[in-house]
Amino acid sequence: MRIVVRRRKCCCGESAGADQPAQVGAAVLFDRGAPHECAYRSRRAHPGLAVPQGVCPRLVQDEHTPQSNRQDRFARRRPGMKAGGTDQMARCPFAVWKPISGSSGTNLGGPFKIVHHTTEGSSAQGAFDAFQAHHSDPHFTVDATKIYQHIDTGEAARALKNLTGGVQTNRDSAVQIEVVGFAHRPKTRATLENVRKLCRWIESTHGVPKVWPNGPPKPAVDGHDPGGHNRNAANWDTKGGHYGHSNVPENTHWDPGYTKTEVDFLMLDNTEGLESPEFSTIILEDPGMKNDHSRMPDHADPEGVSMEMPGKTKPAAKRKSAPRKKAAGSDRKTAAATTEKVAVSKKKPPRKAVQKSPKKT
Repeated sequence: MRIVVRRRKCCCGESAGADQPAQVGAAVLFDRGAPHECAYRSRRAHPGLAVPQGVCPRLVQDEHTPQSNRQDRFARRRPGMKAGGTDQMARCPFAVWKPISGSSGTNLGGPFKIVHHTTEGSSAQGAFDAFQAHHSDPHFTVDATKIYQHIDTGEAARALKNLTGGVQTNRDSAVQIEVVGFAHRPKTRATLENVRKLCRWIESTHGVPKVWPNGPPKPAVDGHDPGGHNRNAANWDTKGGHYGHSNVPENTHWDPGYTKTEVDFLMLDNTEGLESPEFSTIILEDPGMKNDHSRMPDHADPEGVSMEMPGKTKPAAKRKSAPRKKAAGSDRKTAAATTEKVAVSKKKPPRKAVQKSPKKT
């Protein structure tokens, strides 16, 4: 997708013809047909300027036209973006629309990417309850039977941790998928089929490449965190593709825990070898998932059970016993009895002092 940049000079001195186009993802301007990487491409170089990501802010700043005009003339389109630099409100045609908490705002930059999570629970409904309680909605929740969409993919989701002063996570054009299940358990074929189908739609809608810039997620080791996750922030900020939650900077969770076979299956196109012998090891059902619990200590609690020790329920809170109600008239009886005791004590004669006989010497 291309637009014409009607400006002859960039802020860093490179020139371009009036009809030279801007190329999505690589350059702001062409200089005599050669791609030109603008030094002011990043919005962070000009804090406070309302400039779409990828546009030279000086070009916008120098053009004394209304803001809407500026966007129409200078914003570079990317897949999933409308004319004028605003993100497209995209809804998946085969997903069930189910809004919960709403988005965390507009995307602030970054190439589009797909982030894979696991809900750390056994049901979609349990995940919905957790999203509502923690305001941690993803864009999509996927199980073996349905794909649910909670937020337009042109807006930002809420399922990632985002620290102050670091890179953007939720609002870095990250389309987030929560897969119903656990990071330490295998995923069923039906669930993976739905995730694969959804990924192809997101890729085609937002131009996401079928690569894993920080490497694919690592599977569990003996049912626990394998460690050694690559959370390279530079890759995250500049490279589109697929990321596990385990590969997102500023985050600590290790989901989704895909195996190599599961990753290979998810990356297949619709016409590729789905019946390959490699994929015969993917399970068809997982009856044990209903009675399992997360092994991720700080994960949200979708099933109402302890995340600290799997299989143990949270101790019930101690109830404060209600104060006993006094019988009617008991206060008057108590007061009368006290008065009577005082009166009796006043009537008692004082004890006579006993004289001690002098000691014999």
